[in-house]
Amino acid sequence: ALTELYTNQTGDLPRILARVLDGWDDWLFAWLDSPPQTNEVGRASALWPGMMHIARRFGPRMEWIEIGASAGLNLNMDMYGYRLGSAVAGDLLSPLQLVPGWQGPSPSVADVRVMDRVGIDLHPLDVSDMGVAQHLLAYIWPDQRDRLVRTETAIAMAKGAPPPLIAGNALDLLPPLLAEPQAEGRTRVIYHSVALQYFSPEDRMAVRDMIETAGARATPTSPLAWLSLEFQAQGAAQAELRLRCWPGTGVTETLATVHPHGAQINWLVSPA
Repeated sequence: ALTELYTNQTGDLPRILARVLDGWDDWLFAWLDSPPQTNEVGRASALWPGMMHIARRFGPRMEWIEIGASAGLNLNMDMYGYRLGSAVAGDLLSPLQLVPGWQGPSPSVADVRVMDRVGIDLHPLDVSDMGVAQHLLAYIWPDQRDRLVRTETAIAMAKGAPPPLIAGNALDLLPPLLAEPQAEGRTRVIYHSVALQYFSPEDRMAVRDMIETAGARATPTSPLAWLSLEFQAQGAAQAELRLRCWPGTGVTETLATVHPHGAQINWLVSPA
């Protein structure tokens, strides 16, 4: 009944919802055992030009650590293609091509090579499990067809290239990951997108302190970058793509303002 309602936009909504809630309550309750969990692939449209910005600064070879990775779909962002203003980047033959609305200068295209990657999440999602994949898709608003198709495509790709995920609290997992030896010539990149808002203020400060401590150990041949796509004020309509790099002053650079789902990006950085 709900499928017919969403796909054909016909029927009596109150009557259909009452029927579903009455007849399927036992099935629905199990879906409420965990908090809503999403993995918005459109945010890769902002994260990828951020990665290219890092590559222009330090070189193409990277090690990625994603905080709040969910199903790890954005750990696979190097498998996607992008049209960012007039710039074409990523995998041009990928089945997933991201084309956000773009304002501002087009980014300079740079080679990005991911040598290692890992995602951290309290409850990572294994989308090879059909039930888990359906649960993830269920949190997409039914009238947003583009988001649904993007996520379905990314899930299909993740089944063929499962992103490496670790279950646990970032406060516990991040320190040992940052302490692991870093190969020379590689940039270690910590990144996250609309994830830190679910941390307490104290835990957000703890994450910042961990990253800054690791940044103090960075060298010109083993640099560290922190790429974040987060809301900077409660109730803000746009997220901000921010970057800090070490060695250096650790000054925060705002690269773009971004629609929460990556649909619109206002790029603020002039091309190199």
